Order: sequence, then structure tokens, then C-alpha cells
Amino acid sequence: MSRTLAIFMIAALAALTASATVLLTRDDALARAFPDAEVKRIEVFLTKDQIVRAQNAAGTKLDKKIVYRYEAYVDDQLAGVAYFDAHRVRTLPEILMIAVTPAGALKEIEVLSFKEPMEYLPKRRWYEQFLTQKLDQDLRIGRDIDGVVGATLTARATSQAVRRTLAIHSVLEPLSTP
Repeated sequence: MSRTLAIFMIAALAALTASATVLLTRDDALARAFPDAEVKRIEVFLTKDQIVRAQNAAGTKLDKKIVYRYEAYVDDQLAGVAYFDAHRVRTLPEILMIAVTPAGALKEIEVLSFKEPMEYLPKRRWYEQFLTQKLDQDLRIGRDIDGVVGATLTARATSQAVRRTLAIHSVLEPLSTP
């Protein structure tokens, strides 16, 4: 390989890495989901039983035993809980914030970081179809959730992250008081 070609390939790789996009910070995402709320970060160690129950409910494997819940309180009342899910889309990572109502329905979904090419990121309208959804067998691509032409892997990864998060939420009890 010529030196010029090697330099070009290194520059192209650097440009791809530089295009990784951070769209929101954790604090900005939490403020969008829970304006005027006091948010508490809680570290939860899942038991073996909780992991099995969550995996069965989600229909996908959980790869972590420690979960961070962000409980949001307004006037000492639980307004919801947010979780952050980092996962691989195709070959690169994405981070989502998935907020859940106290009743277990999806309240908000935000993309914090997306390292795949931006043309694989669905439009905001696509994410909105998850709002108010609860975990059931129809919360899947091709059922209650429409796919996305040109972003199939992103849609699948997002759907699995939502299912995983709602399943984890369902096996946890409210953990703290304001």
C-alpha cells in the first residue's frame, strides 16, 4: 500500500470517527423528560430472578446486572423513571434515554449519542410511535411499531432497547422516597 493511500485511509477513518454525534447530554435529556422535577440517581443491583424475569418479558438478553434508575419527583410525587441504554446498532454504539411513567408506559425516548452515519438515524416522528406504549407482545417492529426504510438496524436496536428497559422497569419496585 502506498504511503499516500495509507494517509488517505487514516484521514478518512478520522473523519468518520469525528462524525460521531452527541445529540444531548444526560442532564438535558432528563430535563426534557421531567421539567421542574427533582431527579435522583439510584444504583440497582439486579437479582438473578429479576434478570430472568426481565429477559423473559423483553424477549432479549440483558447484558448487565447493574442498572441506574433516574427517579423524577414533582411535589414529592413520582413523575416517572428514566433509564439509559447503550447498545450497538450495526457496528457502532448508540445511547438512548428511555423514560417510563409510574404506570409503566413509555413517556419519552431521546437519542443522546449516535455513532453510525446520521442517515441511519430515524426522524423524530418515528420515535413518537413508542410514546404511551406498554410492554406486550405487539411492541415490536412489524406489529405496533413501523419499521424504517434505510434504518432497519437502528429501528430493531431501538425496539429491543425499549423492550429491555420496560422489562427491567417492570421487575423493579419503586426504590426511594423523595
